[in-house]
Amino acid sequence: MLKFLKDTGLPAPCVLYYGPPGTGKTGSLATLNRISDNGVIIVVGADSANVAPYFQRSTAIGFKPLGYERILVAQSYEDIIEAIQHARTLNPDWFALDSLSAASSLFERELFPMNVPYGKSDSYEKWKLLADRLVNICINVKAGSWKYAVVVGLEEKDDD
Repeated sequence: MLKFLKDTGLPAPCVLYYGPPGTGKTGSLATLNRISDNGVIIVVGADSANVAPYFQRSTAIGFKPLGYERILVAQSYEDIIEAIQHARTLNPDWFALDSLSAASSLFERELFPMNVPYGKSDSYEKWKLLADRLVNICINVKAGSWKYAVVVGLEEKDDD
């Protein structure tokens, strides 16, 4: 579908991938290399090892994966916003935000009313903060110059 959009000059959609681990969400990012090797991936997590399926899939289908300088690591909400803004300066053709988890990235070290950490309170303020941050992330993604944007694995962990 992405090749068709490129060939016809039609605008590309922003795509949200969602699914359990191991279903091919990250690996499928390699498909975007068919369009351009001028992309950026933001990984939310401890390190860029989370995108190993992307490298494996790129190699398997015969496309050179992005260099590590185009794979940005974010560990908190503030990091995600900063990484998206930095990604804009690279003028990528496509952009991917990988493994965005509400529990690990949007509430890291957050305290809610009465100093109760996230996961211990079902307060309205907790969910309002999550909604506000997700909206702000979407606004920042939409404001980019990229032709294609993919958000992979937007989920909240069951144990949180």
